[in-house]
Amino acid sequence: AKNFHIPVFLLQHGLYNDNPGFFDYNKHVGVIPEKSDYSLSWGKKFTDYLIGNQINIKKIHTVGNPAYDRLENLSQSKKQSYVLLAATSPTLQRISGHKIENIQFYHDCLMKICKEIVSLKKELVVKMHPASDQINIIEYVKKINKSITVLKDNDISQLIQNCEIFIVLGTSSTILEAQIFKKPVIGIRNNDMSIVPTFAKNGSCELVDINDFPKTIKEILKNRNVQNDIVKRGTENVENYISNLGSSSIKVQQYLASLWVKTHRTANYNLS
Repeated sequence: AKNFHIPVFLLQHGLYNDNPGFFDYNKHVGVIPEKSDYSLSWGKKFTDYLIGNQINIKKIHTVGNPAYDRLENLSQSKKQSYVLLAATSPTLQRISGHKIENIQFYHDCLMKICKEIVSLKKELVVKMHPASDQINIIEYVKKINKSITVLKDNDISQLIQNCEIFIVLGTSSTILEAQIFKKPVIGIRNNDMSIVPTFAKNGSCELVDINDFPKTIKEILKNRNVQNDIVKRGTENVENYISNLGSSSIKVQQYLASLWVKTHRTANYNLS
């Protein structure tokens, strides 16, 4: 594209670790627009992160997340009685995903969460991350209790839309999806909080130690005020991280069209 003078746009394609010390890592995995001409950001927080790390503000345009536009059409959800657990495992393509203590912590959390939800006579749906480098937990969960549903490739947006409470094990942008659907979100505190991005530990979801999970889930299930408070914090989080919810695709189209017009006007002027 560079050889043919075609502008390159980097569309934000996830939520990343914005903790100090992770900027170089973000550059290596293609998060930072070093070689691209323009960066299309989901919202204010990521735009501020780029500017704070000396990325030229002229390269950045805040458009929102086009993939979330469809969630607006699903927002009239029918709440059901099941609890949804998004179980993102330690990633096997990273060294941390092969550390025994991380794998053990993951399995311990799964065990405690599953046993607690079943003991409360609640239906539990466990959603694995669809990536191929995730630990397969189907047999492990079924040994805990055969009544637990374990899914891998199903659309998690539909599952979040209809759940009663959303629990996240690991870090995932599905936290924002659940907050868009106005669901109470519970996150499990990691042993190393330095690897947890701000959006997951800024108070917008109920972040708890795994040993405190039984007490927390009981309180949330029985207390509507607690649920409403978590939902309110989540809604505020969405406003900070996602702009133009429901109209992002249009904003991207308008921005590209305006840039095309500007570019071609300049080219025609130079030719004349």
